[in-house]
Amino acid sequence: MLAFAGFATKAGLVPFHNWLPDAHPCAPTHVSALMSGVMIKTGIYGILRMITLVDTPSITISYVVLIIGFLSATYGILYAISQEDLKKMLAYSSIENMGIISMALGLYFISRLQPELHSCAIFAIAGAVYHIINHSVLKGSLFLSAGSIYKETGTLDMEELGGLMKRMPLTGRCFAISSIGICGIPPLNGFIGELLIYIAAFNGV
Repeated sequence: MLAFAGFATKAGLVPFHNWLPDAHPCAPTHVSALMSGVMIKTGIYGILRMITLVDTPSITISYVVLIIGFLSATYGILYAISQEDLKKMLAYSSIENMGIISMALGLYFISRLQPELHSCAIFAIAGAVYHIINHSVLKGSLFLSAGSIYKETGTLDMEELGGLMKRMPLTGRCFAISSIGICGIPPLNGFIGELLIYIAAFNGV
């Protein structure tokens, strides 16, 4: 549990998330892209490695991972939609996506305890790994687009931004495609990763 708390802090999971929304807006754009795309994933990797070191993971710990993932996903998206600062909105979105991945890990651990849910475990771990890759690519693209917007306009206040598709067509298209993908809208890759996790959830627990 202590190891989980440490890695959950690195991943920005609730209630260990407080540093993440403050760090991303203050960091340079390329650092924000690396923090969200790579660094916080090391926390997820640590949770996976620590719990898989146990031959049979505790059902209590498995449900803790699942519940914290659900709370992080809910909290992250609720706070993301209320932000005016573009990078802070993306930071809360990262908390939400780390919550989704944590939910997938929780489903994986729970499924390992029940042999009849072997297929559920496969879908859960496949969805988690695929969503990690998707989030790394898409969130990196979104943060780099945000940096391009700030360089061009001098602000990240979304209330003051508008008409960027005409002013910055390439950045606008990259941001739009990445946003659709990170939202899990078909047919982009974000949808496939989340679909695998949903299949595991509906068929397993």
